[in-house]
This record gives sequence, structure tokens and C-alpha cells, in this order.
Amino acid sequence: AAELVTSEFFEQGDRERSELKLTPSAIFDRNRKDELPRLQLEWIDSICMPLYQVFFYFYNCRIKTLALHLQEVAYNSLRSGLNL
Repeated sequence: AAELVTSEFFEQGDRERSELKLTPSAIFDRNRKDELPRLQLEWIDSICMPLYQVFFYFYNCRIKTLALHLQEVAYNSLRSGLNL
């Protein structure tokens, strides 16, 4: 599934570059594919984590601790794989 999403993102970036004469956002830019893991971490840091925290705060969900822990484990695993 991740490969399909990445492929779709790159296709969108290609269209932005060729049809609209725009420089695509980094995550859509095939020329920056080596940066994708770092860009994904930035997405998690800036969008996902704050969203999860607000969601669980307002809904006081019982699975808050478990869900945040699992997300943190996955995040740390990705981060350690990148040697950051």
C-alpha cells in the first residue's frame, strides 16, 4: 500500500512539474525520493502526533495510552532505522 501511495504522490508531482510548471512539494518530488523517510517523520511530528493528542484529549478515549504508545514505538523504530 505504501508503494502505491508513493507512486501516486510522485505522479502528482510529475504532473505539477510538467503541466503546471511548478516545483512540487518535497513529498511529491520524485527527485527527492531519498528524503522520503525524513519527510515522513516530519509529517508524523507536525501533523499526526498533534492530531492524535488533540483527538484523545477531547474524546478522553480509554485506548489513549495504548494508541500513543504503539505510535511512539513505530515512530522510534523508523527513527532508529534512519540513524537519527
